[in-house]
Amino acid sequence: YINMPLNIDHTKLFYQRGTLDAVSNRTTRFFNPYVQLQLSDWEKHTDYRICYSQNTTAPSLVYRLNLTDDVDPLNIQLGNPFLKNTTVYFIDASFSRSQLPHYGNFSTYFFYRRVENALAYSVLYDTKTGVRTTRPDNVNGNWNIYGNTGYNGCIDKKDRLSLSNTLQYGYLHNVDLTGTTAVERSVVHTVNLIDQLSLKYKIGQHNIGLKGYVSWSNISSDRENFTNMNVADFNYGLTALLQLPWKLQFSTDLTMYSRRGYESSSMNTNDLVWNARLSRTFLGGSLTCFIDGFDLLGNLSNVNRTVNAQGRTETRYNVVPRYAMLHVIYRLNKQPKKKNQ
Repeated sequence: YINMPLNIDHTKLFYQRGTLDAVSNRTTRFFNPYVQLQLSDWEKHTDYRICYSQNTTAPSLVYRLNLTDDVDPLNIQLGNPFLKNTTVYFIDASFSRSQLPHYGNFSTYFFYRRVENALAYSVLYDTKTGVRTTRPDNVNGNWNIYGNTGYNGCIDKKDRLSLSNTLQYGYLHNVDLTGTTAVERSVVHTVNLIDQLSLKYKIGQHNIGLKGYVSWSNISSDRENFTNMNVADFNYGLTALLQLPWKLQFSTDLTMYSRRGYESSSMNTNDLVWNARLSRTFLGGSLTCFIDGFDLLGNLSNVNRTVNAQGRTETRYNVVPRYAMLHVIYRLNKQPKKKNQ
């Protein structure tokens, strides 16, 4: 598959603000090719795919106005008439094979992404006056790679024990602009490694399982006053699906969520979370009733702390508390009347 579009965009901006009365014109030509090669072998149930694409976008004309917004004297915003277009280059490839022995499926995926003239906001902070000056600008050096490999299927001859495992790996080279006396490039390197594992064993109509997840990240930079981080988030637990008397079905999971390696002790936590569901069907399956219990032990916090690509710690609030909820679902299936022949 080959797509070679050439788009021509003409934009005219009339901008009035205070004493500024500006007119700006721009004609931009965008060449955004997309090429994909895919090979499939239906007999062997294999699929190969590789793709290349690039996408160019133009910054808003408002950003390119030569203006100074000082309505708030402590937060001054500048325009930049020299902004360039941003181009993203993307290459990805994948391979998959299905219907392996014991219902197994294998897949792997990889991509490389690079951004040319990425749009960033340079922030110049004057420590003496407290004035923060922001200006849109272009920055180069942003790129990242990512890949994953996964398998799921049964691993015993009787097809009772099933395994699902996904390994993810990635590297992010992130560039931003910041500074006090002068705007400087801030380069942060982030390495990620994630593995998610699930084992389930089937006993008649019942299922029991083990699950585990680990995410390791190394965040580093040569920037002055930057604290390198080597952190891990992981969880492990039990799952079960049981068929009980009186046509009751009980499902539950018990999971320990843990974090390690963060500079702040408030982020190195252990939270044991227990969820459960009890359900039953009536009227031949048309009516379903079930009750959910979320975080029955009440250990989840309503504060979630994360680290972004530049290594800054942020705090986000999630106000979902522990709860129990009753669901009643009725399925109405009405068959159309047959027409007389």
